[in-house]
Amino acid sequence: LTCLLAACQVESCRAQDVGEGVARLTVRNAGALTRLVDRDTTCGFASAAVLAAPRLEGATGGPGTATWTVTGCALSFPEPTAALSACDGVETKVAGRVVVSGTRTVKGTLTGNPENPIIPGEPDAVQLTLEASFEGFVARRPDSQSALTLERGSLSWVAQPRLAVSASKGVCAVATPNVAFSDVRYGASTVTVESNGRRFSVDVAGSRFDAQAGKRGERENWLQGEVTVFGRAVQFPVPGEEPLLDPDYEAGRFASSWACTADLKQPVDFACPSLRDRVAQGAARMTVKLFGRLADLFDEDTSCGFASPAVLASPVLTGAVGERGGTATWTVAGCTRTFSLPTAVDTDCLGVDTFLTGAVTARGTRTVTGLRTGDPSQPIIPTSRDPGQADLTFELSDLRLGDSAGATALTARSGSLSGRISTRTGLDSATGACSLKTSVAELTQLAWDRAALVLESDGNTFPLTVSSSRIDAQSGSKNGRENFIAGTLRVDGADVAVQPVLDPSYDAARFEASYACAPGLVLGSSDEDCAFTRPLALGAARLLVQTVGTLGALVNRDTSCGFDATLVKLRPHQVVGNPGEPGSMSWRIEGCQLGEAAPLQVDRDCLGTRRMLGGVASVDATRTVEGLRERKLLFVDSIVPTTRRAVTVELGPVQVNELASYTLPVGANVPTARLTLHSGTLSAVVRPVLGERASAPGTFDLPTPVAQFSEVQLTGARVTLESGAKRFVFSIPTARLDAFNGTYLGASNSLSGQVEVDGARVDLGLLPLNPDFQQPAFDSSYGCTEDLRSVVPAAGP
Repeated sequence: LTCLLAACQVESCRAQDVGEGVARLTVRNAGALTRLVDRDTTCGFASAAVLAAPRLEGATGGPGTATWTVTGCALSFPEPTAALSACDGVETKVAGRVVVSGTRTVKGTLTGNPENPIIPGEPDAVQLTLEASFEGFVARRPDSQSALTLERGSLSWVAQPRLAVSASKGVCAVATPNVAFSDVRYGASTVTVESNGRRFSVDVAGSRFDAQAGKRGERENWLQGEVTVFGRAVQFPVPGEEPLLDPDYEAGRFASSWACTADLKQPVDFACPSLRDRVAQGAARMTVKLFGRLADLFDEDTSCGFASPAVLASPVLTGAVGERGGTATWTVAGCTRTFSLPTAVDTDCLGVDTFLTGAVTARGTRTVTGLRTGDPSQPIIPTSRDPGQADLTFELSDLRLGDSAGATALTARSGSLSGRISTRTGLDSATGACSLKTSVAELTQLAWDRAALVLESDGNTFPLTVSSSRIDAQSGSKNGRENFIAGTLRVDGADVAVQPVLDPSYDAARFEASYACAPGLVLGSSDEDCAFTRPLALGAARLLVQTVGTLGALVNRDTSCGFDATLVKLRPHQVVGNPGEPGSMSWRIEGCQLGEAAPLQVDRDCLGTRRMLGGVASVDATRTVEGLRERKLLFVDSIVPTTRRAVTVELGPVQVNELASYTLPVGANVPTARLTLHSGTLSAVVRPVLGERASAPGTFDLPTPVAQFSEVQLTGARVTLESGAKRFVFSIPTARLDAFNGTYLGASNSLSGQVEVDGARVDLGLLPLNPDFQQPAFDSSYGCTEDLRSVVPAAGP
């Protein structure tokens, strides 16, 4: 503004400089006004009345425009008021009064959302067409000595702020100061120009010019057109000069002045992502959620799904009963569920409800791999964290999936969805089997066929046609993949690649918390945690102690080759002490064949429970009795037990062949549990707690079930464990156990030790020998023994 700085009369200044200066400062004022009316909440474009009444052209989900109209919006600023704040701290302040009318038009995709009816489709999608009448309106910057006050008159212009990509929304939604001004027209107006401390009035008869603040395409800091001042039409730039909007413009400084704008993606990006691609990405993510939820729905459905009696009763089985590697496959052939109203089909541990509306028909198979049990009600027990898969196809009709926490939903108006899902399981602490489902799932080959979908996101609605797809995903973490999705969808005739993040808001700890509250769920860290070896080891250990107890009782009373055989009793292995004195006697047997192929009854207790033994054992054993020595018939050594712990029986080695010990309660013909030792070598030390005779107080020679078992060892065994209708066949290379049956002197109903199952060692810790142990019932089981003075007192002696 060379002439403006001169010490001369305004009338003598060059009109060229005045006109060009007026145009430049007008752009500053128009930019401030554009920002003010765009954000004003009383009568501007951000006011409730204006926002509620857009004019929409186009169909929801397709291309269109939204136009908002402002009429006679009066903005008054009696005192300087900040209108624009730059990142470097420079504020543009306005003062005066202005009345603005005009329209704001956005081109893009119509959403059907009253609060956000359109999403811009390109960086230049927004256009504001404005006209204003003013009274003393001015916009000032502290870093500029020039200003223009619009004293009276009118001005109209078109502004197109360039949009950058939003960090949170992923679409072009952040307005930048890169603004294209076009068709800037003055009506007859009077303005006051200030520059370097000088002020003078200028009559502006009219104008028509364009400008570019910042950069857009090939234009940057650009000004061109004409303005009529002092009765003369001034055109700019003059030949040979640059068409500069701001002579002091620096591109780097200008860019940094707005780089801190809220929600601006960094680095700044004006390449607006395709909304079709974003909608397809959202649809792909929701497809994974939909397939997983429907798979759970029909897995648990008892009417016609995989949990229905008809389906459960007819699995296709492979593998040998009792062995690992068996499979069970169930088939659902057309199961339909209809939800006329939004129905909560699941609530996770964080309280989030999942809702379904509409209709779905499922068909497909579910296969589980593991131990084949022979039990029709549970033919397979899983032996890994990922024991099975389901291959499913869903026919969908107006089916909508949503939840109480998210702002996203997917509706399948029509079409089919097929694929495969493998859900990771956790350990059920009650059964020891990995049978409780988690939200960790691998989904593969998810394929839409001729699907008409509607994606709802943050209140926006996007219909899309998906003719085909192939999607793979990992919910949670598994095999090196976490929160992963990949694949393509063919949307409206074009293939769209899916980006690799399944859930942008995924948090591993929160994800686990969403399912970890399931009763009894224990999350394993490897397949070894799900191998079912501990339940097998525990079941075998308890029944092995029972077998030792039965063998001890049988060998103690056997009259053919056991300790009650006449020749054995007459030939003690060792005698200590003289008759009439405390001492001990030991007897030794070797190769005593006990048992037979057909089960035989060993004894019956006072409750009618029979103790049975099947199979054969070749027994070596030693029995030692401590007490008062005596001699019968002048030459037969004998001994009277005088304490409850007077007898010790050492079994071993015992060679077993199809040996099985079990109990049969009254009325039962089949045991609830049985361990068959097909082969192996057994040894143990048994110390029974003896009962006192009522007829001979101080004599302890009556058998009771109270007993201590130590050094119970089994080697080289092949066994079959039966529990109810289930059978398990496995090897026990080694086992070493200690146990106490009943209660005496602080020891009660305990089991400890280690069992090796198919090569995997299981440390039992300290456990109950009998989980159902009750002392009164236990005492009742032998309290009727003939001549028994009383049951064994728990506290001794």
